Amino acid sequence: MDNLFSRHKLLFRILLVGLALLIATGKIIEVVGIFTSPTDENLFQDTQDGVRIMQVMPGGASDQAGIRVGDILTAINEQSFANAREANAILKQTKPGDVITYTVRRGDEVLSLKVTIARVGINWAILLSLFVMGATLVVGLFVGMLRPSLKCAQLFSLALVLISPLFVITGVGKGGYGGVLWWISLFFALPMMLHAGLHYPRPSLLQSTQLRFVHAAYFIGSATGLVLILVKPSLLIAIGAISIYGASLAMLQREILLRHDAETQKAQRWIWRALSVVAITYPLGWLLFSFYGREFLYLLLLSVVVPVACFYSVTKYRLFGITRIMKRGLTYNVALTVLIFATVLLFINLVAILVSLDFAHQISVKFTPVSVKVFIDQSNPAGNREGERFLYILFGVALSVSFGLIMRRAKLMLDRWFHRQQYDYKRALTELSEIFAEKITAQDLAESLCHDIMTYMQLKGVAIFLRYQNKYRLISAKGSCEVLATRDAAGLSLIGSELMFPIPLSELLAPNEPHFLKGLQEAEVQLLVPLVIKNKQIGIILLAEKRSEEIYREDDVHFIESLARQAAVAFENARLNKEASDKRRLRRELEFAKKVQQELLPPETLASADLQIAHSYISAGEVGGDYYDLLYDIDPEQPNKLRYVTALVGDVAGKGISAAMHMARVQGIVRTLYQSGVTDPKELLEKVNTVLFSRHLRRSFVTMICARFDTQEKTLSLVRAGHLPLIWYSARDQAMHIIKPSGIAIGLDAGERFAHLLQTETIHYDEGDIFACFSDGVTEAKNAADEEFGIERLMNLIERNRSFTAADMRSAIEGALIDFVGNREQFDDITLLIIKADPMLTTPTPEHSSHNALATAVEKFSV
Repeated sequence: MDNLFSRHKLLFRILLVGLALLIATGKIIEVVGIFTSPTDENLFQDTQDGVRIMQVMPGGASDQAGIRVGDILTAINEQSFANAREANAILKQTKPGDVITYTVRRGDEVLSLKVTIARVGINWAILLSLFVMGATLVVGLFVGMLRPSLKCAQLFSLALVLISPLFVITGVGKGGYGGVLWWISLFFALPMMLHAGLHYPRPSLLQSTQLRFVHAAYFIGSATGLVLILVKPSLLIAIGAISIYGASLAMLQREILLRHDAETQKAQRWIWRALSVVAITYPLGWLLFSFYGREFLYLLLLSVVVPVACFYSVTKYRLFGITRIMKRGLTYNVALTVLIFATVLLFINLVAILVSLDFAHQISVKFTPVSVKVFIDQSNPAGNREGERFLYILFGVALSVSFGLIMRRAKLMLDRWFHRQQYDYKRALTELSEIFAEKITAQDLAESLCHDIMTYMQLKGVAIFLRYQNKYRLISAKGSCEVLATRDAAGLSLIGSELMFPIPLSELLAPNEPHFLKGLQEAEVQLLVPLVIKNKQIGIILLAEKRSEEIYREDDVHFIESLARQAAVAFENARLNKEASDKRRLRRELEFAKKVQQELLPPETLASADLQIAHSYISAGEVGGDYYDLLYDIDPEQPNKLRYVTALVGDVAGKGISAAMHMARVQGIVRTLYQSGVTDPKELLEKVNTVLFSRHLRRSFVTMICARFDTQEKTLSLVRAGHLPLIWYSARDQAMHIIKPSGIAIGLDAGERFAHLLQTETIHYDEGDIFACFSDGVTEAKNAADEEFGIERLMNLIERNRSFTAADMRSAIEGALIDFVGNREQFDDITLLIIKADPMLTTPTPEHSSHNALATAVEKFSV
């Protein structure tokens, strides 16, 4: 719900700044007044017996005059007073150097003591408490000025500003301006902190219930303050009452916090822990001070945890919508300043203790050019003083060296905490060079490189992109850069394709890929370092912000440039190694595929009493897409003779491994169907086409010719599925014929059209007839003049060599092809199948004539 200040943000800012100035100015004037006012260097306060001396500074003006703790002060310069406040008023009328008369009662004795008024010097505890107050004011102003329109921020900032006087150890429990500020801080600002806790990081769902506890805190605070002001109890009673008040607030705060959700409890926990520390140390410090002395006022300085915890919670959990704006470098400088200040303060206090030492024995030290003599001499005051100076110098040197070592060790710890250790560039480059030598793959190299760059340079994240055909691919990402794994790297191509030198991301123009640019910002990328080899960029290293949140220095850039040059060479070597490895692996696979393909083809020609068969297959690559096969059937009436020989030649569209695999699949289908009894050429090719469609095996079309020889009837049944025609030399009319029945390639049609177009042509052949089946690798082979071998040249070769055996004719054709092509590279697979109707001239051996041998061979080619 909006309030007046939410609608008028300027009004709230003016109010907040005005309160902060009133508090800061009033307290500073009060402290300056204390440091410059005269003092008798003792502490007195009202008791039931009168104004009692509670503390006397050792060696101070009152101590030198003989005043002791417990004396009852009855008059100053013969002026009586009713209470400690009136006594202080009399003292303020004096000036440093005045001698005043104290009338004191010590037991039954009344003494008149002369005290020389001194000027108050610097009190470190008061100064430090003023610093804590200032830090609290700064955090309150920080929140209120950034978010003046939010009710939660208004309450939080006002509470911090009003609570700040509580941390200054002047004016505690007194009247006047400083005292009023203290009363307001203790009994009004603390309940306001509870009130603010109902609204951040988001409004509580049980706010109506929790408000009862807040109202109770306001009531308890007001009642306790009013009673203490009116009654004016002793110091111990006041401390007890304040302790009870603090315990009550702690219980109320616990009840409020238990009704918050887990996220709210997590966001507020450090603030309430800090206030708990104050609730314990504040009364304890004043209690110990009243009994043992001023040194215990340093306990009150633990109040610094309040502004620290508030600022930490606001920035870490983004309370009130405030993101972190205080850089870690500034935090480091503040921490280092506090460390130096605390060390110096401790050193001064130790020196003060050292100076106050009183040696039980007088020590003389005599120096000569050749010796140093140390001895106890009661009769030589001058020598004794010289000995004491020597010891003071010795102790001072030892103390200085000790504090120097402590300061150095503390700074090293601070540097590690803020990740500011200086790393050795030369050592880092040497160690990283070992990685370049050990890692072979780009992935392993990138993983190790990212990890070590983050370690050596103390970065929040690192990512490495490598460039492949003008596109970038993420190889490895660590730390904050892991978010880039979900981003499209297209934007990197726009901003980094021409990058040749390291450049901060802030200096690049915004690309047309805001999605990727946003990813770089989320990854906290600050520096882009190209991987360049031979003036060619092969990748980019992205460096996120340093953990210390410092800017990149010149030596950082020099280091990463040197590293990037070595890394570029290593990545290029890894790429070349991978390419060589891939080529070796591919060659092994191709050799294996070639071996498998050769085993799938008929390894030899089975002897037949009626047909001579010779075949040749030469792939353009390691493997090819051409195919031929021979299927045999034994004559059941004559077991030693083949009745049917089915020859197939095919060519799959495409080349290489995919074509070879598809052709092997087709060959498996053909043989399976043939084994199942589908032997008719037309029916066989129709079934092959159907199987390819029904099993979704159609990847590309296949041309095929199938010729079935009946050696008893001397007939040839021929079908052609889009393949090259059959060449037939007829011995009867001594003429060449081209047999070309109609048909389309396998895989172009699912069924009816394929079957309708596929025709069977039957030929009666005579002894001496020659048939040639071939692929386009034969007829389309080209010479250096880009002239094709052609079907006519093939027919002439067959006619001219008609008297040759099938094997000799095949060799003659191969020789003619080689002579024709010359040195020109083969561009397509070559398949040639020659079948001649002519009895074998060789006498069959017992092995070839046996029924078992023939049956075994037929079974081998049929499987």
